[in-house]
Amino acid sequence: MFTLNVKIPCDLNEIEKLEKVIGEQLSLYQSSVRDHICFIVHELLINSFEATVKTFSAPSSLYSINAHVEMTHSEYIIHITDECGGVKGEVFTHELEDILLEERGRGLLMVRELVDSISFDQNDEEGLFTVLVKKERGA
Repeated sequence: MFTLNVKIPCDLNEIEKLEKVIGEQLSLYQSSVRDHICFIVHELLINSFEATVKTFSAPSSLYSINAHVEMTHSEYIIHITDECGGVKGEVFTHELEDILLEERGRGLLMVRELVDSISFDQNDEEGLFTVLVKKERGA
């Protein structure tokens, strides 16, 4: 049905271009599905951008974001991976709601409400952090 795998510089202009491409590729699909996917991708990309800016003193565009968006007949899957190493380990010991209701993170809370599952993978050895969301279509 639809699969997009890209690696872009962590740059707001590149993020906007990618979002436009995704919107165009999904233009044939139902507006609610398209809008959900575009919103989710936007929130996850912006989170990666902000984490990169906060983590590194060098320009964020020196780092990459990997985006994988896939839609089949039965579900859509979105992976966003950045080079920031993720969040501190103790964050994973708290409830997601507690973290998301703090000063930042409301976008992730909205994403969580739109999908069936959200998970995080922190690869300390490679310094990568991935957010994976899945949603059954029609659910």
